[in-house]
Amino acid sequence: SAVGDGLSSSVLAPPLNWLMRNFIQAPPLVERRRKGQWQAVADHPLTELLAEPNPFYGGITLWMASVLDFAFGEAFWLKIRNQADRVVQLWWVPRTLMEPLWSTDGKEYIGHYLYRPRGGTTAGKELDPRDVVHFRFGLDPKNPRRGFSPLAALMRDVYTDNEAANFCAAILKNLGIIGVVISPKEKGSTASKEATQDVKEYLKKHFSGDKRGEPLALGAPTDVQLLQYNLQGFDVSPLRDVGEERVCAALGIPAAVVGF
Repeated sequence: SAVGDGLSSSVLAPPLNWLMRNFIQAPPLVERRRKGQWQAVADHPLTELLAEPNPFYGGITLWMASVLDFAFGEAFWLKIRNQADRVVQLWWVPRTLMEPLWSTDGKEYIGHYLYRPRGGTTAGKELDPRDVVHFRFGLDPKNPRRGFSPLAALMRDVYTDNEAANFCAAILKNLGIIGVVISPKEKGSTASKEATQDVKEYLKKHFSGDKRGEPLALGAPTDVQLLQYNLQGFDVSPLRDVGEERVCAALGIPAAVVGF
């Protein structure tokens, strides 16, 4: 529940982006088999429709959105027909808004698709199966009418990676780091609050920025201690590596290919 749809995860974004970028490099092609040989069909209505599926976005956008959903198990297109019953438009429908349903008597494998354009809490519109293109990644054993999500079992790894990122961000935000400590060399010596503030402002003005590394001369015995920090104890890289490896393994992409 904390991960949600997973699309805000930095461990999921790189392989999903890789899939979307690379899938569209293969152009759609219609072929017809003649005398045992496959021959390309030029200017086929299907390739023209896939190139310009609707007035608001092109075929590349349609395929990228579909591949993104398909990585989670299934993707849907909605067909729009003209009065001659010919498909003239294709629209991508987010997988969370479409649900295949069937009759209670089980006579139809899929009786209709329930489309909820305003989300799952609103009344839906019943669509004829012939007006829906349903891409499935295999079949989900829990519901064979839907596709199987290769990423469903990885949500805990995604959650772990998110929490590791939050932990690192919190450390960097909340861990105060002191650059240098200046103190009197003689034990028991003290300085007034005003004198201490004057020394602090003097050092910031004369030994930071472009004046960094200038020599310092003090009129009294003084200790200057440069503090060093060991942040290795906060290193969560091994935890994050596990999520990267398993996400890429589930999608069938070598981790190095996407930059992990």
